[in-house]
Amino acid sequence: MIKPPSNKNPNDATGFVSPTQDYLETRLSIDDYVIKNPNATYFGIIKQTNDDVFELHCGDVLVIERSRRPMHDNLVLVFAEGEFRMKKLRIIIDRVYLAPLGAGKVIDITGQEDTVIHGVVTYIIQKAENFCNVLR
Repeated sequence: MIKPPSNKNPNDATGFVSPTQDYLETRLSIDDYVIKNPNATYFGIIKQTNDDVFELHCGDVLVIERSRRPMHDNLVLVFAEGEFRMKKLRIIIDRVYLAPLGAGKVIDITGQEDTVIHGVVTYIIQKAENFCNVLR
């Protein structure tokens, strides 16, 4: 069988352009919003909490940035007394303190080598259903 010659290039598109192409956008990624320095950012998951002030819940995700310099009133992730904890950093003149998120004792860590700040908490990602439970 002999095929008639075609003037059409097989690589040319045929028909009309899809109307949905007007609405195509790049894929939405939460990384674009919450991660400023990918090489120095990691996530942590809250395993237990006794916090009433920030409404933190088990399973909430912390976005922690190691490269960010801790400043007064930042939330920081610290390793103290053998476990990771989230505390509020207080810097007053030349003293450094860790304050609990709720009620509790403020600890002076100036010069202590056994307490290590592992990064600044930049975002807390929570499930919406946790808020529904609070509003009941």
